[in-house]
Amino acid sequence: MRKKIYTPLIFLFLSIGYLHGQDYLISFEGSGAVSTVESVKVENITQKTELTMSGNQVLHLLSVVTGIEQTRDNTKNGVRFFTNPMTNSTRMQFVLPESGQTLIALHDLSGKTILQNQYYLSQGEHIYRLEGFENGIYFVKINTGKYSINGRFLSNKAHEGAMRITYENTISTENNTIESKGLQDEIVMQYNTGDRLIFTANGGECISLVTDVASSDKTIKFDFQPCKDADGNKYPIVKIGPQTWMATNLKTTKYENGDPIPLVTDNAAWLALRYEAAYCWYDNDALTYKNIFGALYNHWAVSSGNLCPAGWHVPTYSEFAALEKYLNDNGYNYDNLTYGNNIGKALASTAMIFLTTLPSSPAIMWEYSSDDGTVGNTDFPIKRNASGFSALPSGFRGNGFSVINQFAFWWSSTEESMGFARYRNLQSNWETLLGGSTYKWIGYSVRCLKNP
Repeated sequence: MRKKIYTPLIFLFLSIGYLHGQDYLISFEGSGAVSTVESVKVENITQKTELTMSGNQVLHLLSVVTGIEQTRDNTKNGVRFFTNPMTNSTRMQFVLPESGQTLIALHDLSGKTILQNQYYLSQGEHIYRLEGFENGIYFVKINTGKYSINGRFLSNKAHEGAMRITYENTISTENNTIESKGLQDEIVMQYNTGDRLIFTANGGECISLVTDVASSDKTIKFDFQPCKDADGNKYPIVKIGPQTWMATNLKTTKYENGDPIPLVTDNAAWLALRYEAAYCWYDNDALTYKNIFGALYNHWAVSSGNLCPAGWHVPTYSEFAALEKYLNDNGYNYDNLTYGNNIGKALASTAMIFLTTLPSSPAIMWEYSSDDGTVGNTDFPIKRNASGFSALPSGFRGNGFSVINQFAFWWSSTEESMGFARYRNLQSNWETLLGGSTYKWIGYSVRCLKNP
């Protein structure tokens, strides 16, 4: 029975082609106030997966299925296997164009690193014996830093015992095996072409965010700038064109000089405010919403002192317009046009956050919209949160609290009259960055912008 089961698989594997994997190596670097990257959270927002790693580790993005390769790996310049498929063992042969330290890594179909060793290998041909592999398809990457080759093989027999890779080349090499690298030096994450990644790095007191769609080996560079409010809250920052923004909403209860901002919870008292600064938490529930949404401030809080951390400020309406222009001009519109202000999707977070503090554990996310290119539609995935602005539907406070999941509003520092000020906002069923003016007593979120 085993032979009848495996024969079709072997035939398909040999005659049609191998699953082709595309992989990239991503390293990290810090600059600005801090040069050391302590840790990095990596989110694949297309696949809704994430991991956290040390800043000195290498991220191995591995796509195990990007198409069908029509030729076998047994080519002159690639990795050859004798036999392939293997039963008990196979020999792996490859040629290096120059001597040097060489990393040999093997991964299974899920992208998990199962064996990884580093050797000093001379220029020329090398042969290794591989044995102890369970049923399945395996991928091999051989990397000298300057030179990289890949291969894959099929094991069609369950095997008991440890997986091993043994050097068998008859040509002597100098100082062959120098170390066996721990798997913590390289972290594997499954990745498909076009997936949007968000990297959030910690460096000392600083947090920096970068978005990317990987298409080659590269170094992600984080610009670390202090962003810490009077309460001691630290904020992630993101560079968008020439501007640097906070990547979450402000949640301070004090001005930058330490003066407190009045907390007003009663709705009648909030509506009665005239020229008096105030803040609140969404639904008056700090435990659930403070760290997700930040605070809601009336505009008198915005104009009464500097809400933002030292070196930061509440942006003017014109500075929001500069953000809009940069995103329009640089391909962030969902339809790839350089006009039209269809940038809402590029500003909105894709996160689904479960509120475990509530009995029913509902989720915070943008309300679904079926209209093309809108914030609440999951279409055009490569554009989703492409800027890293990461806006959540934090709502607002008017005569009461708005419905959750539909709106995000931010005050600008620009006043229109004694009783009105200007704002920008996103809405789940719109594709644009909206804006206008409204009463100063309304409670909106605040995003701070780094001083020039």
